[in-house]
Amino acid sequence: MKERKNSFFGYEESYSYMIKPFTRDKDGVQSTILACEASNYYKAQEKTLVDVLNSLYDEFGYLEDIQENETLPGIEGLAEIKRRVEEFRTQDIKEIEGRKVVKKVDYKDVVQGLPPSNVIKLFLEDGSWVVIRPSGNEPKIKYYKNLWKR
Repeated sequence: MKERKNSFFGYEESYSYMIKPFTRDKDGVQSTILACEASNYYKAQEKTLVDVLNSLYDEFGYLEDIQENETLPGIEGLAEIKRRVEEFRTQDIKEIEGRKVVKKVDYKDVVQGLPPSNVIKLFLEDGSWVVIRPSGNEPKIKYYKNLWKR
């Protein structure tokens, strides 16, 4: 018999949410009602939702999601992108932004059933991570950072 798991909260990039499982998909109505309820609750305590959010940041920190793209056009740019990705792939990087690197995953090889891809991901000791990859259709190198701020 499969173990039953309860859903607490579901969302997707399109900003839809599922708070309660009485719908089969996410919608904006549930999240709007929940935001109104939360706003009313905290208003009675003379707080705004921003006050509450800032207190959560103070207590737990927050994840800063950063994407940086660098355009390097032409044949020289393509060679530079390739060089940088290979450098990232082959160097023994110990630290990024003062955070110890604890693991490197090179998606050039099959990883967890995913097809090979020219992507390298570094995991940092505090749960943050950094990814580097070339764009698949533009003369760009892309850096993604998810950094915990405390």
